[in-house]
Amino acid sequence: MNKKVVSVILTASTLVWGLGIATLPLANAQTTADLQAEVAQWLRRAAEAGLPTALYLLGLMTERGLGVPADRGAALALFRQGAAKGNAAAQDRWGVGR
Repeated sequence: MNKKVVSVILTASTLVWGLGIATLPLANAQTTADLQAEVAQWLRRAAEAGLPTALYLLGLMTERGLGVPADRGAALALFRQGAAKGNAAAQDRWGVGR
């Protein structure tokens, strides 16, 4: 996995769980909203490539409206896809037993 993808996943995790973002800057983001939008963009690319963690994290961001419009239905679809690819957290969100 390349460094940009790892940085995006760490930054997305930070945004979703509110751990602070100062230590994980991405590209040219000037505000939290810019950072959220950039992270969502990179996660979408990774999700389109089928990465289970990206599907789950993009689902969380979509559910909460972080960097993308809030959309519960779209979030559930992302959780379902991540669950089908074996992501345990997505399975928990989708309600699939492990």
